Amino acid sequence: MRWAVYFNVFITDESVTDLISNLEKLPEVDLFINSGGGEMIATYILVHFLNIHPNISLYMIGDIGSSITHILLDFKGYIVLTKELESITFHAIDRPTYLIRSAKESKASKATVMADNKRYYKKLINQFKFTNAEINKIKRGDNIIFYRNDFIRIAQVPNIWIS
Repeated sequence: MRWAVYFNVFITDESVTDLISNLEKLPEVDLFINSGGGEMIATYILVHFLNIHPNISLYMIGDIGSSITHILLDFKGYIVLTKELESITFHAIDRPTYLIRSAKESKASKATVMADNKRYYKKLINQFKFTNAEINKIKRGDNIIFYRNDFIRIAQVPNIWIS
């Protein structure tokens, strides 16, 4: 029996832990995602789980973005951009920085974020055919928003389909 699960919350440690706890019990899953993103570490853990689950397919609906784009880039299974998906928002990886950190810690944190973003930009160029102009826009702190007419660029990746 195939199960349908709906995930429509911000990605946090707690929401990912709850989702994994529910999904690990199900042998076959269609996971519907409608989320604006969330915390990167939690997203990395979710992507890892999704890639080791024996039989899971993802269905993107509503408006997705931010860390969810990493799922589009890194999940190896079947992904459907449904007719109910309205937009996908891409932007640079960011992390909260707290003013109580020392200058040395802030500099190291910034270097880590910059390295993460460099890998992210490379994936966007290689997998979704982002242009240098689009990458530069993201580097400036702007969003790139894909609408239905733009989804064909993402569907060129072998495991991503448009319904």
